[in-house]
Amino acid sequence: MPISALTALTFILLAAAICAVWLPTVRIDQHSGQYMAPPWLMLFIAAGGCGLACLAEKDLAGGAG
Repeated sequence: MPISALTALTFILLAAAICAVWLPTVRIDQHSGQYMAPPWLMLFIAAGGCGLACLAEKDLAGGAG
């Protein structure tokens, strides 16, 4: 059974998040101040969003499977 493009993207983003653990943090400058964010966290959030979109896509298509 082939996997969807969203499922493949989710796995790729999760693998990138695991590899990004060793990268230094990223400084985000905003008007209210500076924030430090680890790159793996951004990739993990993107993977979670893709995973939720994949679940929604399966739900709209008529169920699990």
